[in-house]
Amino acid sequence: MRREAEDFAVRVHRPVFRAPQHTATIDEVIELAGTAFESGLVPKAAARVMRSTGVETRAFVRPAKELFTVGSGPALWRETVELMAALAHDAAVSALAAAQLAPEDVDALVVTSVTGWVMPGVDARLIHSLGLRPTVRRLPVATIGCAGGLFGLVRAREQIAVEPGARILVVAAEAFSISFQPGNISMPAMIYKALGGDGVAAAVVTDTDDVRPGPAVELSDPLELLVPDTAEDYRLTVDEPTGHIGFTSTAEAPYAILKAAPHLSPWLGRRPTPPAFVVAHHGGPAILERTASVLDCDRETLRHSWDSLREWGNMSSVSVLDVLARTLDDPAGPQPGEEGLMLSIGPGVTIEAARLRCVEAPATVDGGSNFNNGVFSKHD
Repeated sequence: MRREAEDFAVRVHRPVFRAPQHTATIDEVIELAGTAFESGLVPKAAARVMRSTGVETRAFVRPAKELFTVGSGPALWRETVELMAALAHDAAVSALAAAQLAPEDVDALVVTSVTGWVMPGVDARLIHSLGLRPTVRRLPVATIGCAGGLFGLVRAREQIAVEPGARILVVAAEAFSISFQPGNISMPAMIYKALGGDGVAAAVVTDTDDVRPGPAVELSDPLELLVPDTAEDYRLTVDEPTGHIGFTSTAEAPYAILKAAPHLSPWLGRRPTPPAFVVAHHGGPAILERTASVLDCDRETLRHSWDSLREWGNMSSVSVLDVLARTLDDPAGPQPGEEGLMLSIGPGVTIEAARLRCVEAPATVDGGSNFNNGVFSKHD
């Protein structure tokens, strides 16, 4: 029996975030980006804009020097995807272990990633490496971009609506760094070189009756919106001589959330009480500031979004899951029963939103799976 009511909720367990091994500060990024200029230096005006992103550090799947001087073209995509899939495997193993689930307990896998165009993708690699059932349902998502983290959670909710009791693994794996075109010195290119970071996150989604250990939120009443007349605001580009893909945006892009406000308003108005907490994809400072305006909240409410941006940069679909993990880890964060909102913005322009309610699960659960050498397995 399909359950479609807006108040139908699923339980999203605390996401597990993993960063790649190579890190770089904003100073190092600006220095490396300068090699594309005849002077060997990023112009002062561009450097100021790059610093204004608020990103201080971030991690990459490849050494920063390689990314900003040579790039990560199509010849490296397969290897890059394999590196990201290995990182995603680690996050997924931890997410399943935290929920005391075995790989064979997973009924569906949702993977959101725009990291290189290879087949088979991250989803197929994860099914094999994790030991998921070969018949597991799978949904690979490759074009939703920064909205992908919440998009994946909403798709998990839909699966549970038609299959009560299903257990869904949602994985976001992004190497934003493949879009760094070393020779592109346009201002949008310099901004995204300052913003972009790589990372992965994994989260288990279950029915609310399937109580698993650890912190979680209940997710309900999703809203999906394609904002009119914004199709060109964010888009991929291709450098024809090298084949390197890039990412760019127009001057109108940071205003997309304001354009979405009239469409968001009726949804927000269904529960006029201000949310106790907000889990928002940051994108960049201007987007966060305008998100606060639309949601009528202050910077403190969005502190975890600001912190994620500063420490890891924009990791596309991964970022909002990192923000959710930070929110659940915060001792001064939401308490069981408090209600909040989750919101992400991606190319399209796509707006994903949902309502959250903080819950606390017991430390352990009875029955189900046994823990053995770091891996859960079902009872015989």
